[in-house]
Amino acid sequence: ELLSKEGTSVINYDDIWGRKLIGEVIGKVLTYGLETGADMFATGIKDSFEGLVVDIKFRDRTHSIKSPLVGMHNVYNILSAAGAAVSLNVPWDVIIDGIRKMCFVKGRFEKINAGQDFLCIVDYAHTEDALERLIHTARELKQSASQGKIITVFGCGGNRDRGKRPRMGAIATKLSDYVVITSDNPRDEEPMEIIKEIEAGASRNNYVVEPDREKAISAAVNAAGEGDILLVAGKGHEDYQEIKGVRHKFSDREALEAAIRDRTKNV
Repeated sequence: ELLSKEGTSVINYDDIWGRKLIGEVIGKVLTYGLETGADMFATGIKDSFEGLVVDIKFRDRTHSIKSPLVGMHNVYNILSAAGAAVSLNVPWDVIIDGIRKMCFVKGRFEKINAGQDFLCIVDYAHTEDALERLIHTARELKQSASQGKIITVFGCGGNRDRGKRPRMGAIATKLSDYVVITSDNPRDEEPMEIIKEIEAGASRNNYVVEPDREKAISAAVNAAGEGDILLVAGKGHEDYQEIKGVRHKFSDREALEAAIRDRTKNV
């Protein structure tokens, strides 16, 4: 309703709701996806720890794209951004350069590189759906880049939806090779009580419990080997941990970097 007749709708062709939307919007439509029916589509996708290499085909031309971002979800993000830029008549050399220089959004599948020989990711995933997508993305990346383990560190917030706790425990233990269950923001609840509810859903005995989040991250770093993928989920960009009404300074990113430095010193 807010789009002018001169405007362009940039729509995900691979999404069933996107296809429905195509017939409902006014003005021009530019579709994107991984399927050849889209106006703009990606081929030759190479997804590695270092980033993405993608060929974008549009109007009988192929544009080679490199990005430091990783994961198939970011292929879609790149396509949508390129589609929006093209609709605004931005030249392709500017689009390609912008994608190459694109930085991570803090706490959203953010790569942490402190010289380690395994991939570390900090992500805000704090629901069962988000955690499942996160681990699936890591598994897709592992299939193309490495044969290592997927290690997941996560907890659940206090004074929030208790029903998701066992479901997240089930997802983490089912999809990961190794899990460290810890605290998130326990708020007014006891951390171990939250953890017990998470444990109730565990589908495999491939996890350990460490309620201290900093120690949990350190344990996961020390358990990681070359080619592994270490996921620290739940807090993302947050720079605090809330315990009994007090926000204590805490950053998953900083905790990871410190743990990696300590591990390197001891090698």
